[in-house]
Amino acid sequence: MDSTRKLFSLLSVSLLLGIYLPCVKTSSDYSNLVYKNCTSQQKFTGSSHESHSQALSFLLQELLRQSSQSRFFKSTAGGDNNAVSGLFQCRGDLTNRDCYECVNTLPEILSKNLCTSKAVAARIQLNGCYFHYETDEFIEEGFNRHELLHKICGEKGADIGFEELRDEAFAAMESGVIDGHGFYSGDYSSVHVLAQCEGDLGGCNCGECVISAAQIAQEECIGSISGQIYLDRCSISYSYYPYGVPGNKYHDQVLFQASVYGEKEVRTHEDSGAVQLRKRRGPKKCSSHGMKTRYKSARANVTWNLDEEITSVVERNT
Repeated sequence: MDSTRKLFSLLSVSLLLGIYLPCVKTSSDYSNLVYKNCTSQQKFTGSSHESHSQALSFLLQELLRQSSQSRFFKSTAGGDNNAVSGLFQCRGDLTNRDCYECVNTLPEILSKNLCTSKAVAARIQLNGCYFHYETDEFIEEGFNRHELLHKICGEKGADIGFEELRDEAFAAMESGVIDGHGFYSGDYSSVHVLAQCEGDLGGCNCGECVISAAQIAQEECIGSISGQIYLDRCSISYSYYPYGVPGNKYHDQVLFQASVYGEKEVRTHEDSGAVQLRKRRGPKKCSSHGMKTRYKSARANVTWNLDEEITSVVERNT
């Protein structure tokens, strides 16, 4: 009877994990399209359209060559009257080969009329990399350095205490992205977070951008167990796993306990002790950059100033 009960519990946990856990990404997933932004502000004449197309082609060729040895590169192609500036950036945890393969799909994607050759500016975001270009004559009106370009909020249905865990993960992410020189990927209990800033955005500016993205996620993705926020100079994502992030010891321990004691007992124990908020302190050095963001946990009624934590990380890197 006990062995039957344990087997049933294990099967129940496995079925629940099948609902919550996304498929493991393969290298081919890096080239999946997330979103595109195209701007056609002016009409090209026959000769100017040809010059623009040639400059864009040369730019893509140069970026592709660089993608085999770098995860971020900016360049300009064309003459004074038809110059096109652009960049690519790959996710910080991609290998050089994966980065090259991701960037190599961009010309094909552009050729599928996602953005016409007459677009004066375009941004193509894939899972593993993105490409942005604009003509030198194009001036974006109403520019906002923390402009929201795209958001994806996952399904709702998170457990009680999830938002506190997510905010703690955000706090670790916001300091970690500075410590990681513009890239951070990590687990906090049952939450996996990832943040990346544009390659030439560093220090407090990077941290400030990530804070803005985290605030948007809090406001726009209330109750969602996953989310992706893309700003003009940075992006973040988070995913919540009720039984722990796959691959870490916490996840394996919960699975074992669930197979022995059953799902209800494990989840009850987990909910009672999962959220332990810590107050972080550090010298204020990024305050002059306007980093006054504060988070509040309604469950524990604890607040902490994120600019203090981020400042301490900046000092360790200077």
